[in-house]
Amino acid sequence: MRGIGGRDTVYGPNRGKLWSGVAVCAGFVALVGLASAPNLAAWVAGRAPLQGGTVWMLLSVLLFLAFGGIGLVSIARGLPRLTLTAKSIKLESLFRSSEAAWSSLAAFEMTSYRVRYRRVRLATAVLVGSNASGVALRRKKFSIQDAFEVSLEEILAEAGRRQAEAHGAHGVPVVDSDAAEQNFGVEGYTCPWLTFGILGLLIVMFLAEQVFAIGSVGPLLSPSVQTLVALGAVNHELVVTHGEWYRLFTAPLLHGNLTHIALNGVAFFLVGYPLERLIGRVWFLALFLVGALGGSLMSITVNPSALTSVGASGAIMGLFAAALVLSFRLPSGGRARTQLQVRTLRVLIPSLLPLTTAGGAGQVDYGAHLGGALSCAAAALILFWTWRDDLRLPRFLPLAGTLAAMGVVVTLGSVAASAATYDKYRNLVALIPAEQLPKTEAAINSRASDLLRHYPDDPRAHLFMGVALADQGNLSGADYELRLGVQGATTLGYLFGPQFVAVARGTLAEVLFAEGQRNEAREAARGLCQPGVLSDDAMRKSLADEQLCE
Repeated sequence: MRGIGGRDTVYGPNRGKLWSGVAVCAGFVALVGLASAPNLAAWVAGRAPLQGGTVWMLLSVLLFLAFGGIGLVSIARGLPRLTLTAKSIKLESLFRSSEAAWSSLAAFEMTSYRVRYRRVRLATAVLVGSNASGVALRRKKFSIQDAFEVSLEEILAEAGRRQAEAHGAHGVPVVDSDAAEQNFGVEGYTCPWLTFGILGLLIVMFLAEQVFAIGSVGPLLSPSVQTLVALGAVNHELVVTHGEWYRLFTAPLLHGNLTHIALNGVAFFLVGYPLERLIGRVWFLALFLVGALGGSLMSITVNPSALTSVGASGAIMGLFAAALVLSFRLPSGGRARTQLQVRTLRVLIPSLLPLTTAGGAGQVDYGAHLGGALSCAAAALILFWTWRDDLRLPRFLPLAGTLAAMGVVVTLGSVAASAATYDKYRNLVALIPAEQLPKTEAAINSRASDLLRHYPDDPRAHLFMGVALADQGNLSGADYELRLGVQGATTLGYLFGPQFVAVARGTLAEVLFAEGQRNEAREAARGLCQPGVLSDDAMRKSLADEQLCE
């Protein structure tokens, strides 16, 4: 709504844009809700575990429901609303409002930039006086987005007329926003030396993956999972169950293949160059370490317990999130601020979409992305709100130095711990290659002896041999091999996952039942029939029919 009452001019919201946003949110909620419904229904009924992808989709649904609700409330309340009076300008939105006197504002400047496939326009006036309130007073500027029922040009024409009347013969002051950008960041900054240094470290670690590779190296210099585990990859089983906490700091230094490190390297340079200049090298290093730790912690929290993850993307997404938050420190309407925000959003939005939750080589660990982004965004918000206007760099430099020094020491200690345990995992080279694993029961029966002879340290070879002996009626031999398989599967559970352990125990329970050892069979099957533990429905039904699920 636009109305003129007395000398006040009121501009209402562009309801068409608001309704379009609500429609997009509703469509996304419907589409993602339908996609996640089958797994959600199976989980509620106790037929299957809740998959990581479903969790992410449900979180997305909640997020877009919130966005849609905000749009509906804004439509109902007629927000945002811009009011121009003879003395001041006032902007009201759903969550905040700001007001500034014309005498305290410089001339408005309009900026136009592209975000993805649409052009965004913003009008900004720098605060040159103290007669202001709300966001304008905190950020030292007053900004108007192109979100109203009339064009931004028409609004600025009216604002310019009122400013001219308020300033009178003195004229409206003009502030050079590009020149003002020089008052921020590292003085005399010419090269992101720390960014290059960290990139060099990541490259050295990737070369180490090739030198200390266990087993064959795949296409694009892809190290095996065994190599990544031996050098410090992270997963819940290894970190929590086995207590190898050093992996939280070594996993961000490793990468799954040449493409993985190349993409991360490009992204790291894109954010490192402007952010290192804006906040200085000490805070930059501290935020990198905070993002790396946050990414590792979120990865082991939301991912399946046996999923192995590596990569610096958690730390890199953390730096992008920090850059987005701290970009508001730069003068509004200036090229540096606009470019930094567009650059960060182009990377953050697709990097946080929950398309999959798998990690490791060739897949994306969105849990690490989210953890790094949240941890660094929180730290950046503290820096932003405590950053004094008269300082080029953020405050608390001694704290940043302490955090950075502690992080470097812990990381070096973690690398040393990983080197000390390397020999412990070298025996993983004796595992059956993926291409040699039998796919059918007939293949298991025909190849079990050969696999056990060539790969005696692989618990899967013992499991295959146990199945083959059971099919031949040799229950005592099957009992022996399956016990070895269960023992090895439990030891290497971080590599094969809980489902393999569950299947091995279930197979052993059935053989023990066939031998007449009912008590031992019940002990082997303990807990397997609970929802989400054993995904093999036929085996779970067989155990239930044999009354081994008690």
